[in-house]
Amino acid sequence: MYQYKLKDRFLIFLLGVWWLANLFQASFMELHFDEAYYWMFSRHLDWGYFDHPPMTALLIWLGSLFNSNELGVRLLTTLLQPVYLYLFWTLLRTPEAGRREATLYVLLCAAVPMVQVYGFVATPDAPLMFFTALILVLYRKFTTSSKLVWTVLFGLCMGLMAYAKYHGALVVLCLVLSNLSLLRNRRFYAAALLAALVMLPHLCWQDEHDWVSFRYHLMDRNNTFRAGYVREYLLNIVGCYNPFLVLPFIYVAFKSKVRHTLLRPVYFIAGGFFLFFLLATLRGYVQPQWTLPMAYSIVFALYLYGAANARMGKYLIRVGWVTLALLLVVRVLIMTGALSGTKLVFFNNKATNQRIAQAANGAPVLFLKSYQSPSLYAFYTRQPSDSQKALAGRQSQYTLWSLDAQFKGQRVMVQLPAADSVVELPRGRKFFYTFVDDYIPLGELRQMEAQPDFRPELLAPTLLRLLHQFRETP
Repeated sequence: MYQYKLKDRFLIFLLGVWWLANLFQASFMELHFDEAYYWMFSRHLDWGYFDHPPMTALLIWLGSLFNSNELGVRLLTTLLQPVYLYLFWTLLRTPEAGRREATLYVLLCAAVPMVQVYGFVATPDAPLMFFTALILVLYRKFTTSSKLVWTVLFGLCMGLMAYAKYHGALVVLCLVLSNLSLLRNRRFYAAALLAALVMLPHLCWQDEHDWVSFRYHLMDRNNTFRAGYVREYLLNIVGCYNPFLVLPFIYVAFKSKVRHTLLRPVYFIAGGFFLFFLLATLRGYVQPQWTLPMAYSIVFALYLYGAANARMGKYLIRVGWVTLALLLVVRVLIMTGALSGTKLVFFNNKATNQRIAQAANGAPVLFLKSYQSPSLYAFYTRQPSDSQKALAGRQSQYTLWSLDAQFKGQRVMVQLPAADSVVELPRGRKFFYTFVDDYIPLGELRQMEAQPDFRPELLAPTLLRLLHQFRETP
């Protein structure tokens, strides 16, 4: 063990440099709208949310205790990455591993664009990667030792993974499929029972909210097929995981005779995620980061082959350095704002929302058909806002919160298409709005409309228009 610690010092140094780069990037880059949405979660801590489990909200809340700006939102994400990359390294290292092997490993990880991006962007993917690495470590312990402690930790990890991201269940399923003897292991059922107990508070929250998250993800989220979804999914897999790594990975997976006790499980993780989300394209668009645990499989297989084959090792190191250099250039351009004229979502958010806040002059702002806009507005202005989706639109956590109830009777700025007033936003965009002096929450408006004695002529014209807009199909 001491020998490992001595040899790990160089790897820890490399991961430390990577972490400092992520920390710097996290400090000087505006929030992505999803990050702002999760920041709103952290302002209302709960056991669950409409479309995500609560782990990301907790991490952002903890980070915000130290810093209230972008760095606080991303702080725990940046800290998790070197931890899970080190955990994964412990599965690969051998007593003979030295600086060359450590360099190969870090360059392989850095050469996967998806791994780099989700090291400084606060999304549920960071805790999913952490618990995936941890569960692989514990899986090896669980299958090689009958000590109670490994059963307990394995079960805890399975349960906590569910709090990170729902399709973390795929990781466990792939482990089981790769080793069906688990189904005959009483200790595995004990670990599964413990995982269920850990998940119980979240399941109770789901029950109280009519299982809204599961209904959304399994039934409401996607329901259309387009051939372009399949094509884009395949292109994203190749591009986001680096084509110069994906193609060698396919070759190694089918041709290599390198052996490792965890090679079969990580291959099942790659195949399971790939096939599951390929099938998901039959019902709608699949975001590439949903498959992020596949990165472990690519790094695992290529590292083993590259460490054993000098020619492949040299190739992978060259690919790693070239990719790292290119990605560093892109990261610097983003961080310095050199790409602010593009459509990248990391730019113009602060300026946009400060202009809206100036026009609102302290009034709460009601955004329509967007959960991103009120989240960014709340973060960059710290002023009250809410979102009201059209009845047929994509629902969100704002649907459950109904934050506009606290605006009752107040003067409220309301976003309405083609309203008389407009705020000029960066990059030529416009924000059309009007004011309502005696605001009635939309929930109350709908209840009033359902009454047989409802008289629409008694409502302010803006409120009637708002109610009509709320009914429109987006």
